[in-house]
Amino acid sequence: MKNILHSIILLLIGALLTSCEEEITLNLNHKTPEIVIEAKITTSSENSFVKITQTADYYDENNFSPIEGALVELSDSEGNKEILKEQQSGMYSAENINGKTNIEYYLKIDADNRSFSSTSQMPEPVHFDSISVKQINEKNDNDSYHDIYIFFHWNEGYEYYLQVIEYINGEKMNTYLYNDIANGMAENKKLKDEDRILKEGDIISIELRCITSEVYTYLSDLHSSSGMEVPSNPRNNINGTPLGYFSAYTNETQKLVYNRIWE
Repeated sequence: MKNILHSIILLLIGALLTSCEEEITLNLNHKTPEIVIEAKITTSSENSFVKITQTADYYDENNFSPIEGALVELSDSEGNKEILKEQQSGMYSAENINGKTNIEYYLKIDADNRSFSSTSQMPEPVHFDSISVKQINEKNDNDSYHDIYIFFHWNEGYEYYLQVIEYINGEKMNTYLYNDIANGMAENKKLKDEDRILKEGDIISIELRCITSEVYTYLSDLHSSSGMEVPSNPRNNINGTPLGYFSAYTNETQKLVYNRIWE
């Protein structure tokens, strides 16, 4: 997929999303190995996890090895605390602490003889209403593509940060970022991709994540740093390492089966 930049920031990260992880691809401005932490807690307990890896040498392009045997503690502002279990190599999952709106979460990690910490407060959820599809004809059907629109609403005056992930038939295709002030009325965003060509019966799945401003900044920097002649590390919210993020977010998914009769 090719990157598209409009007035909003559109993020197309070349990462493969498995059932519970999202890989980071970076240009690093240091040669020595560094710890990478990807931590997420959501309103769906099965998606709450901490992934700890280590980069290889700078010249070994984006090769990450898992960090095993780490001590990972997750707690919240309601007094709950949990030591996460290592479910697979370098992947630590929460079993008892679930994501709740406006609750602050605290992460502590001891790994590779180093300590790391972070804090993230889960934002208010957006009201995800629906999705639709529109075919865009350039000259003829052979040159056409499809735009996807998402419709949602939020409380007036609320500044929101959205990460929108597009799947077609279960395969991750694009990721978009939006930051705006809600007007209290129904809003929509166009997920533009001139390479998107849908077929009859394709299943469109859109996940809408309400993320924090810190995670929004990190993901934006991640996009900006890729492909630069002079590599730069993104700004993050993890104390102890320049790479990774801790994200407490709400998420909601809408699905649609494409039908050419709409056009």
